Amino acid sequence: MRDRLRRFIAIASRLAPRGARREFRAEWEAELATDPSFVRAVGALADAWSLQRQQWSLDMLQQDIRYGLRVLAGRPLYTALVAVTLAVGIGATTAVFSVINGVLLRPLPFPGDQRLVMIWENDRLNLKPRYPVAPANYEDWRAGTHAFEQLAAYVEGGGRLSTGEESFHVNIASTTTNVFDALQVRPLLGRTFAGDEAVPPHHRVLLLGYSFWQARFGGDPSVVGRTVQFNEQPYRIVGVMPRGFAFPTRDVDCWRPIPMTPAFLKNRAQHFLSVVGRLRDGATAASAHGELEAVAQAAQFAHRDTNDQRGTTMTSLAEAIEGDVRRPMYLIFGAVVLLLLIAIVNVANLMLVEAAARRREMALRAALGADRLRIFRQLVVEGVLLAAIGGGLGLALAAGGTRALAKIAADYVPRMPEVAVDWRVLTFAFVVSIAAGVCFALAPAIAASRADVQQDLRDGARGTSAGSHRLRGMLVFLEVAAAVVLVIGAGLVLKSFWRLVSVSPGFATERVLTADIGLPSRYQDDPPIVQFYADLLARVQAIPGVAAAGVVNNLPVSGQAWTAWITIEHAPQASGEPPEVGYRTASAGYFAAMQIPVLQGRGITDHDTATSQPVLVVNQALADRFFPRGNAIGARIRLGPNPKARWWTIAGVVGNVRHAGPETEPAPEAFMPLPQEVTGDMTLAVRTTADPAAIATAVRDATRAVDPAVTLWRMRTIADVIDEHLAPRRLSMWLIAGFGGIALALALLGIYGVMSCAVSERVPELGIRLALGAHPAGILWTVVRDGLRLAVPGLLAGAAVAFAVTRLASAVLFDVSPTDPLTFATVAAGTALVATLACALPAWRASRVDPLSAIRTQ
Repeated sequence: MRDRLRRFIAIASRLAPRGARREFRAEWEAELATDPSFVRAVGALADAWSLQRQQWSLDMLQQDIRYGLRVLAGRPLYTALVAVTLAVGIGATTAVFSVINGVLLRPLPFPGDQRLVMIWENDRLNLKPRYPVAPANYEDWRAGTHAFEQLAAYVEGGGRLSTGEESFHVNIASTTTNVFDALQVRPLLGRTFAGDEAVPPHHRVLLLGYSFWQARFGGDPSVVGRTVQFNEQPYRIVGVMPRGFAFPTRDVDCWRPIPMTPAFLKNRAQHFLSVVGRLRDGATAASAHGELEAVAQAAQFAHRDTNDQRGTTMTSLAEAIEGDVRRPMYLIFGAVVLLLLIAIVNVANLMLVEAAARRREMALRAALGADRLRIFRQLVVEGVLLAAIGGGLGLALAAGGTRALAKIAADYVPRMPEVAVDWRVLTFAFVVSIAAGVCFALAPAIAASRADVQQDLRDGARGTSAGSHRLRGMLVFLEVAAAVVLVIGAGLVLKSFWRLVSVSPGFATERVLTADIGLPSRYQDDPPIVQFYADLLARVQAIPGVAAAGVVNNLPVSGQAWTAWITIEHAPQASGEPPEVGYRTASAGYFAAMQIPVLQGRGITDHDTATSQPVLVVNQALADRFFPRGNAIGARIRLGPNPKARWWTIAGVVGNVRHAGPETEPAPEAFMPLPQEVTGDMTLAVRTTADPAAIATAVRDATRAVDPAVTLWRMRTIADVIDEHLAPRRLSMWLIAGFGGIALALALLGIYGVMSCAVSERVPELGIRLALGAHPAGILWTVVRDGLRLAVPGLLAGAAVAFAVTRLASAVLFDVSPTDPLTFATVAAGTALVATLACALPAWRASRVDPLSAIRTQ
């Protein structure tokens, strides 16, 4: 029995592929040694046949790939056109996906990042859901909640650090000592903060950022334990954070503990802290927020003068870091997906034209025995090969585009340094390429597999079936519709940005040089600070080419603002917290330097000294809101919650300044004279009669002449400040506009290709018409009309889809309706015009056909 089975296995093995016969025979002889049955022997026969079928399929696939490569190599122009078209679509989509992956999809570089949250106060009275936290409220949250493993607070600032050899400005985050425990991050060198280092004077310790340590200390590991001067106070370096750690922003150079004095912990009137928390295992965000709301509600009753209508807002840390970039990024990704769709449709049209030229070849293959599945598979394989070539080129474009985007947007898009082409991006590019290849190959493959063999052998490549004409027309319809949606979106974004940059910020943006000033810590008292700025402004104003100069504590569009409650003398006070207004400290000359107009009364002058009557200047928004009858001049107001605080007399009203950016309406604000509301670190604003860069060195020299220890940093023009603020919108605008332009060009290329092919196929017909007396102009109009019959329905469908979907982009538009009629009409007219031009060249060729030559070819 066993011998007969072995002979049977030897015979069955001849059905298996040659390379697998020995392994097949050994495996089945071993199998039958344990179960010598006829049923098992029949199983061996079936297994051998299955292996042979797999080998046949593999051989045919290899044959299809080799044949497809020969076909593509024999048509270099066609292959290059398809590859470049795909590379543009796949490259743009992959580059944008790589940014979304790095900024939005990748987890934060903190263990258990899904349990990290950000918490703010919710100032419901002034409609500010993300308001900085008062220290006493932070302490209440720590003591009154149980859902958090850690609650930590921080505030960003700046200062002057001296190593003994050099001094420079640093960006520093002052934190509670447990912030690194909340983030679960350990230092590269040394240690983080100890708990007792929150108590003065033990708080004078520093942690260095990795990049700052490399740049300023040369990566010297012995820096731990070294003493440096920060704001002229000795601080000991206790550690260095690891590479890539960036919290709360990547601009932070070092960290120090917040001095937790009793007065600090009881402070409810000043709101300046940001709070990060880590949820306990098992705690949910909803339960944690419920505990916070309960603590906040108790504080409303216990401290109605400071906590009235104040709740809490909590989001994930990832959402807080992402800020406002999520919606624009997904909008841009939607644009590139449309661009990829247009590229795929365009390539499908090119393949249909190519398949029409290869009708005789496919008919011969079918006549020689190739079934429909084999022809279908051959064209799909060619499509996948084209997609692989285009995907490779696209990935190269994506790598370059990703690096360019990371460099351009590094200063205003969070986590951009983390953006890179990683395995997720490679997987995305691979899947998109293969899917694109299959998608655009389906149409010609289906058309070729359903061809009439006898008719194609008789006609060869002359003419195309009505089904192919309809299919190409449908593809052009889809292509134009998608392009119109994208171009309308680009038009809305362009118009929105144009409206935004056309808004007057309330001050002159030309020929103004600004610089932040960092005073050493010895400037503790008001008189030395006031005297320093008076001397500095006197020297700066004496520089040739300076028209005016002043200082302010928070520059417009800088993202910084101070707010305070306002109480108006002799006005009825509503219950609860009073309304808030912004306030700034400014010197004489500031309004002239910024060309902020004085509308009523006067501005700040040199006569507003520390001993004179306290006065301030308010903007038009404050005057309109609180003094609608125009009686603001001479009125007295008080800022802050202290009922014993001094009264300020309004001396003038100035024009509104859009301090939060041109997209934000001006809020009520007040300006106080520097000698009467002294602030240490200020920003210098210098108006010049020529190029501001020409006086930058002179301004630095003037500062050193007053005090060599004073630091000037971040010197730039006010136009640069505004450009930096508008940079994210500008990048989005250029990307969407660029994708829209490419999409329209591809759509027009598709129309041109279809019309050129149609004209070529109709040459005999057109020749007969001309021979029978048809006028060339009539032929030209006929071809253009046929082309517009393809383009206009797509245009109308695209406009209808855009009308529905552009509402999703309303949040990123400024002063433009998402269904703006002018934009829709302009895009429709422009698309119709360029579609006509795309049809014009084939139509002109058609009108120039030689009747005799055309009839002879028939």
